[in-house]
Amino acid sequence: MRPRKLITEGCRSLGKLFSPAPAGADKALESIWPDSGGGCLLDRGTDWLDAQVDLSIIIPCYNNAPYLKACMDSVLGQETSYSFEAVVVDDGSTDETPAILAPYREDPRVKLLRQENKGHSGARNAGLSLCRGRYILFHDSDDTLLPGSIDALLRCAFENNADIALGGYVRKDPSGNITPGKAFPAGAVSDRETVPGMTCGKAFRRSLWGNLQFPTGYWYEDSVISQILLPMAKRIYAIDTPVFAYLLNPQGVSAASQGRPKALESLYITRRLLKERASFGLNYDADAYTHFLHMVLLTYHRTRLLGKNVPYGVYLCQRQLQKQYFSGLTAHRYASLAQALEKGKFRRYLWLCETLWLRNRMGG
Repeated sequence: MRPRKLITEGCRSLGKLFSPAPAGADKALESIWPDSGGGCLLDRGTDWLDAQVDLSIIIPCYNNAPYLKACMDSVLGQETSYSFEAVVVDDGSTDETPAILAPYREDPRVKLLRQENKGHSGARNAGLSLCRGRYILFHDSDDTLLPGSIDALLRCAFENNADIALGGYVRKDPSGNITPGKAFPAGAVSDRETVPGMTCGKAFRRSLWGNLQFPTGYWYEDSVISQILLPMAKRIYAIDTPVFAYLLNPQGVSAASQGRPKALESLYITRRLLKERASFGLNYDADAYTHFLHMVLLTYHRTRLLGKNVPYGVYLCQRQLQKQYFSGLTAHRYASLAQALEKGKFRRYLWLCETLWLRNRMGG
């Protein structure tokens, strides 16, 4: 059967399985997995804004011992005239992580913190509270920083007075094989939709985090970058060279979340960040609407394996969010998906989520 026909038949069958809309779809979903996460608004106070070095590199660690030494050496081996510190947060690792990190205490550029497990967002937030850089770079402990990255990013940041300086990345499999990843043309970034929402590979101006933290208790905490932080940045500049090697981790959240109830946090964190957007002086405009529709696609694919009623409940909640925040607006992309939500066309929504996702994956 041809792919298009297969998707059509699958959506038609799924549509027959879903019961009529239950009242309070959000409560029904929270009976499957509760929304127990925290927000991203935080007042750090004016003292936190005082910087002492040019760059802070925040490295959260949790049971990544096989990759950790390569990560640390790639950071501390950077040749640069800029001052930097590495703020390393061991988030309650139970493997050899503490022993691997111990020798690095002798390096004056390194701050080590060990805490009970609080998740990726909790580790990053702990690093933010300790760091003293004019710019802040997040780096995962299973990735490696490519030679010359600090120099290139900070030169771009300081010369352009950038709120964010970013570079691309290459992909690395667990065997160490390198393949192309993401690249950017050098210069000012005018189209925010071309900037990936991942946290790494970006040097953020310190002041952007003055009232902001990663939402706690959620998977997909990186959502705060694209939904809150990127819209706050006025000046975004890119360099045309990769700055880190990104590990294709089969145990990462993207793979681990498939078919698990916790994947509903993709909906919950979107809902929370939309609510908190106004606290940062951000509008609910066409840019925000376009990103919301992108999150509709992501959330559908993260939750579609959770049982026949879950995608329908997610769809109902997404319709409510669309009505609450974006009624009367036109997005830059995904017009058909927006219309399917607005008009309550569930089967059309299913079809579009499948086809648009495939098109995006194929680069169309």
